[in-house]
Amino acid sequence: MTLERISEIINERIDTKDNNRIIFTYYQLRVKENLSENDLRDFIYYGKIRLEKLGYKVYLPGQRYTWDYANRFVQDNELLLAIKFSTS
Repeated sequence: MTLERISEIINERIDTKDNNRIIFTYYQLRVKENLSENDLRDFIYYGKIRLEKLGYKVYLPGQRYTWDYANRFVQDNELLLAIKFSTS
């Protein structure tokens, strides 16, 4: 997996209407994007770095986060969750 492909996948999600909360699921990455296990590890590692540089707070499975005034956990099937909190 190249860094360009990782950026493409992330940019496709950022370009959507609701880009303040981005979730990459196992199904989406492994089945729809047809990523191998090694590609999946690369995506999580480099995707996390890329999203953090874009101003997102990134969470991995099992981590706790707050969204919409509720405490939540990243589910096991959610491999990467990124939230961009507004500064206003």
